[in-house]
Amino acid sequence: MKEVEEFIADGMDRVGWSPRTAEAYRSHLGALVVFATARLGRVPEPADIDGDVLQRHDTARARSGGKQRSRAAMLACYFSFAKWLCRAGKISKDQMSAVLECPRVRVNEKPKRKYATGQQVRMMLAACPRVEDLHSERLAYRARLAAAVISLLVYTGARRSSVCSLNLLDVNLTSTPPTVTMLCKGGKRLTLPLHRNAVTALRAWIDRRPTDSPRLFAVPVRTRRVEDVVTPLSPMRLIGLLREVRALAEIEDESVTLPHAFRRFAASALLRSGASLKVVSEFLGHSSIRITEQYLGVEDGEMAESIERLDFTPKDSHSREHKRFRIVRRIPR
Repeated sequence: MKEVEEFIADGMDRVGWSPRTAEAYRSHLGALVVFATARLGRVPEPADIDGDVLQRHDTARARSGGKQRSRAAMLACYFSFAKWLCRAGKISKDQMSAVLECPRVRVNEKPKRKYATGQQVRMMLAACPRVEDLHSERLAYRARLAAAVISLLVYTGARRSSVCSLNLLDVNLTSTPPTVTMLCKGGKRLTLPLHRNAVTALRAWIDRRPTDSPRLFAVPVRTRRVEDVVTPLSPMRLIGLLREVRALAEIEDESVTLPHAFRRFAASALLRSGASLKVVSEFLGHSSIRITEQYLGVEDGEMAESIERLDFTPKDSHSREHKRFRIVRRIPR
């Protein structure tokens, strides 16, 4: 169906979908078109995909062992497609309502969000200089690279795609305060002030970068050619670097190798430092505070410490009241 490609192109242009999101939508809608084609015996038109087809397709997915979360994501994709078809005039509002009336898949358990703790972050940063001992002199830059990348993740709460796409001109260490400009979802650009520790790590990396590439985190990669090829740091190479540091820090929890765990830690730490929820939302580049609330976590023992700091006992109230209403006996002259 040509409408599928038009829908995906509109999502990438208007909403700012990533290639990964566009590929997921293409896969879900392609499976639906194949199912409808087998059922109808011809290539379906937009009006042919109604609530009955969606429900039968979901039932077939459930019988084949499809997980609840995957089926729920597929139905959400179909609903978005139906709304777009209605806006484009491909189907009527009644047909769109019939699609949206399809029973939704209820997901019993929500996945537990991964948060990095303050102790894990300190251990990761302390282990960065030891990365140099694992490699030869040719790869000694990986210690400075690890310190700069982890500092950015911790002190800016950036996504891994934002870190990997940074250019050298996006970092301004001479301004007051030093700033970094990142590319966020939807093509938005967010400028954040840098912490002094992040400035130190970035300056150490910029002063001794192994390449002259305009990309901030560009590294030489050895290939079968005679010379190394300069390649920007990819998200998968970033995760590999975090795994390397985690092994040196002797951290058993594998969630610290997920860059989004540092993003949630940065949001929680900023809120704990006294910042308002609105500031945290602007810090993460969110359009709504309700999205920011999903990033906030509670560390072990934090609730007990918060309750311990509560103290509603009146201080010296009895003595003050006693002095206030004390009867003074006058001695006759």
